[in-house]
Amino acid sequence: MKPARSTRRLWARTAALGLGAAVLVAGVIGARSLWYGAPYPPVDPDAVSRRLDQRSQDVYDHFGLPASTAATVEQERRDTGVCYYHGLQAFAHIDRPQPGVVTFGLDWSVPDISDAEARTAVERLRSHLVAEGWHLRYNRGGDGGGDGGGGGQGGGFVELGFVFDEFASDGDTDARGDGISVMWNSRNRALSVDVYSPCGKVPDSFDTLSWNQGPDWQPAAAGTAADTASGTG
Repeated sequence: MKPARSTRRLWARTAALGLGAAVLVAGVIGARSLWYGAPYPPVDPDAVSRRLDQRSQDVYDHFGLPASTAATVEQERRDTGVCYYHGLQAFAHIDRPQPGVVTFGLDWSVPDISDAEARTAVERLRSHLVAEGWHLRYNRGGDGGGDGGGGGQGGGFVELGFVFDEFASDGDTDARGDGISVMWNSRNRALSVDVYSPCGKVPDSFDTLSWNQGPDWQPAAAGTAADTASGTG
């Protein structure tokens, strides 16, 4: 009986040590995960640039503006934005961006758009994004009242537009994809667009200045704008 009892004790001690080691490892991994949070995914800046160009073309097409406006797109600008730490380490780096992690954006506008044209364009694009499963994060709209802020139009200030986010393909509403911000107001009458990416980890060789000075974007010939508008409105 003694050998059997000793063997059981050895097995129990071995199992306890194994379990303790597993718990310790799990605790270390869990603590590390809590501290660092989910890592930012690696991104290819050139691929992001091409994607934002295509997003911009898609937005422009679904505005359904007259073909003549293609030549007037202005204030085109590429830029990068900062991103912040994930996990509990964010509390140790409050308001300090995480090195090597950025978000990319492409901004442009179409000047001299009337109230009626802007309302139609904004609603066309809204319908398209909703149909594609994008999520409305913020809605701009309404008349500002008779405060004389209508940009010389004799009425109240009017603002139109929205911000939409594309959710991740797995449906996780906390993992946003690209975003599209659209704004028009009665003061400057420019239909302004900001197409941007989520945060991502860039290669060590990435040069922010070179990316920001990348190739200009202009919409392709808008000969199909009317067909796009009638097909998606």
